[in-house]
Amino acid sequence: MLCRLYHDAKLAPPDGRDMLEIRARSIADGYLRLGCRFGGTLDRAARDLFTFVEHPGVPPTNNESERFLRPVVIHRKIRQRMGSLDGMRVFGTIMTCLLTWRRRGLDVGEQLARVLAA
Repeated sequence: MLCRLYHDAKLAPPDGRDMLEIRARSIADGYLRLGCRFGGTLDRAARDLFTFVEHPGVPPTNNESERFLRPVVIHRKIRQRMGSLDGMRVFGTIMTCLLTWRRRGLDVGEQLARVLAA
């Protein structure tokens, strides 16, 4: 039922969000009657599941975001953790800059030189 709902949501008009939310809550209710905690999770998330219907530029999944963050997560796992709070902040700032520049198609070396010259 969830797969069918997701498929229908991708084809829904912008004003169809309310009906999709009602369907999601109905599915959640079925899970709750079975004693499955997933029903509560689905019910709480129902309103936010269909943002992409009203806002066409928003992707229906967060797969792109997860792929974008993957190098940072892998690096963090390799390094285990930063030695201090300041180290974590510096690392986070540097990674944000590097990933943003790459995503925007900017030359990382050139952007880094501009930051260091400032």
